[in-house]
Amino acid sequence: MGLIYTRRVKQLRKKRDSTGLIELLLNVTCSGKERRGAAVALGDLCSSRAVGPLISVLDDYVVRGLAAEALGKIGDQRALEPLSRLMNTSDNPIVARSAERGLAMLLGR
Repeated sequence: MGLIYTRRVKQLRKKRDSTGLIELLLNVTCSGKERRGAAVALGDLCSSRAVGPLISVLDDYVVRGLAAEALGKIGDQRALEPLSRLMNTSDNPIVARSAERGLAMLLGR
């Protein structure tokens, strides 16, 4: 994907610290780069604890596309409806495509 993690995200990812990554994801005072990195890292860790927080940021313009794909990687069925809604209502074709990819991963396609 070409995402370059910040030092903090790298450290949290290496420790498999989903709590710390969730805090970063939700902290709107953090840089967009850190928040986007946290979304990707949570997907890579397949953290089921991250499903709720990732769903909650699907309306956040900074991280919503990467959050959608992270939800697909995690594969939790709770993300099905929110990803479908994002795919069908987003006016941004890039975000809609990210939601579509997330759904495809979630459904094993």
